[in-house]
Amino acid sequence: MPDVVVGKVLVHTTSRSGDVAIPDGVEEVGEGVFKGAGELRTVRLPSSMRRIARKAFAQCHQLEVVNLNDGLVSIAASAFEGTSLRDVQIPNSVVTLDDNAFSSCSALGRVVIPVREVGSRAFVGCSALNYIEFGESVRSVGWHAFAGCSALPKVVIPASVAEICGGAFSDCKSLTELDV
Repeated sequence: MPDVVVGKVLVHTTSRSGDVAIPDGVEEVGEGVFKGAGELRTVRLPSSMRRIARKAFAQCHQLEVVNLNDGLVSIAASAFEGTSLRDVQIPNSVVTLDDNAFSSCSALGRVVIPVREVGSRAFVGCSALNYIEFGESVRSVGWHAFAGCSALPKVVIPASVAEICGGAFSDCKSLTELDV
């Protein structure tokens, strides 16, 4: 069975291993489309991509690389939960970074975050995370957003941040410097 696209939403695919390129014109990867695809390693998103739905790539334990293009607006809850992504550059176009978006990404070492609000538990349990760069547009860091990021040594919070919710950096055992 080939890829199934309804409207501009990818709702089914048989491409669940190796390197995958989402077809041009697709604007959304639907809920759970790649969930649990154990052999998926790389995903190339088209420039038309606007939204990555809930659990779209969750538990793709071998997924190491995904290009998040400008034009992407929303990364839904648990979209990349439990993947092996190593470096994430969230585009400036992203408005919504929902709860658990990158939780339990144990190989994730670096992330650049320009979004207005970082969802609750967005990066919880990212045990290799050792670098966070917040953009000047960040206003709020959600509950337990970075809890359990045990390799994180330092965090610089820009002046734009008005709210840091409870437990945002709890159990960050290597955290020795928090500049606000």
